[in-house]
Amino acid sequence: MKRSSKKVLLPLAIALALATGSSVLAQDSPWDRLTNAGTVAWQNGEFDEAEKQFSAAVKLTEYFPANDVRRATALNNLALAYEGLNRNAEAEAAFKQSLALKQQAEKLDYRSLNATCNNLAQLYRKLKRYADAEATYRQTVANAESLSGTDSSYVAVCLNNLVVALNDQQKFSEAESVLQRVIAIGQKTLGVDSVELTVPMENLAIVYRQEQKYELAIPLYQKSLKIRQKILGANHQSVGVTLTNLARVYRELGRFEDAEPLLKQALSIAQNATPPNDRSVTNEMSNLATLYREEGKSDQAQDLLEQLLVLRKKVFGPNSREVADTLTNMASLLIDQGKHDQPAPLLTQATTVMQTSEGADSAEAASAINNLEELYRLQGRFAEAEKLLQQVLDIRTKTLGSDNPVTMETLNDMGIIYRQQGKSDLAADAFKKALAVRQSSPQSSPADIANSMQNLARQLVSQGKYAEAEELYKKTIAMREKLFGPFDLRLDVSLRNYAILLRQLGREKEAQALEARSQAIETKALPPEEPAQNLPDSPTPTK
Repeated sequence: MKRSSKKVLLPLAIALALATGSSVLAQDSPWDRLTNAGTVAWQNGEFDEAEKQFSAAVKLTEYFPANDVRRATALNNLALAYEGLNRNAEAEAAFKQSLALKQQAEKLDYRSLNATCNNLAQLYRKLKRYADAEATYRQTVANAESLSGTDSSYVAVCLNNLVVALNDQQKFSEAESVLQRVIAIGQKTLGVDSVELTVPMENLAIVYRQEQKYELAIPLYQKSLKIRQKILGANHQSVGVTLTNLARVYRELGRFEDAEPLLKQALSIAQNATPPNDRSVTNEMSNLATLYREEGKSDQAQDLLEQLLVLRKKVFGPNSREVADTLTNMASLLIDQGKHDQPAPLLTQATTVMQTSEGADSAEAASAINNLEELYRLQGRFAEAEKLLQQVLDIRTKTLGSDNPVTMETLNDMGIIYRQQGKSDLAADAFKKALAVRQSSPQSSPADIANSMQNLARQLVSQGKYAEAEELYKKTIAMREKLFGPFDLRLDVSLRNYAILLRQLGREKEAQALEARSQAIETKALPPEEPAQNLPDSPTPTK
């Protein structure tokens, strides 16, 4: 089986660590030959062959001394091959075996230990097990501090990686603190205007953007841009990255006139600084096409997406995930234009391409199927949508686990689609199961639990089970007010739904009191004009 070994770009740079033999070992030994052959196969995306070679290398180490480092190395590499084959449980077990052996060594090699920790953490992120990823990254920080003290550049690298897992869990305040520590270390070890310092600066800007603290994000991007232009030159690729990230802030603020020249400049830099078929060129074309779509410049977006599709087929191949992403964006453009009868062939093709590229049971294939399912729902084709969503649920349960947040969200969606078809009992069962799993899973957030309570309460009302529904509405309101404050629109939804129930029960005075609270929230939270729609994420993750 051959699949692409290329990884999705992360907001913070982390690389997989493929371990090789010690330099003191003879490079023509049987173990080295197996390791080298496996490495070449893995780098080419030939994971079946890599697994074969690395398994043989592990087997060979059974004849080595008990504390020989080559066994830990071989297990780390075998785990990476398993991950490439989506044999994730075996990958996790092999990574843990490798770590255990490294921890038992007479003299700890903290850098080698951290390389495998980082690989395991990335596997956890792939499986959406963000709490496990965070714990693993925190271990790398402790290891780095043991090796080089609390203020070394190596510690800063490990802290920077930790922020990825914090961002995944929306722990933005913790991410801020960690990045501020990284910047302080960088200023001390590198200097205040060091170009290396622009990486954590931009990562902190990403956190601010996610918190919608745009007034803090923009100056950081502008400072980073100034440093990079001064030290690296105006046409350096890193300058293009900063322009793209700053443009995204402007996009989210609706300042399209400010974003467009930045994205055009970033595309020009990519075209001049790299070969015509470089990945960065296609990424910048995709970002600009997304902006055109947001601006309502449908013709320009369509033209650019068609050019992008041709280029990505040439660069990555017709069955690559990049081609699938472009087909999906073309379909989204048609949906934006209200042409709901036209996107199905594009989304069907995107699904086929993603299944070929990433595997029929991969998380990426499940997402592609989910896009087609959402279109069918939009078209009112609920029976067909239900079949697709069940397929998505089966894949995610198998690959991610039943208690994974993404799987639970899919189960919740099953409840919604049952409700849309009038399948009341099935809807209630799905909502109950989603709530029970979320309440028992350490991976669930309180906000997700509140959402499940809200959905189940609404379904119980439709079934006439008013007492059960009322208890859930009370809990949902209390949770949302604690989580989001007294003037959040999510709380508003719960208040209005509970008021409807109270009115059905003839408790008019209580209903009016809730509606008054709801009105106060809407008056405070909503602007007098029509609110802007939420902007979709860029199809290319920013660095």
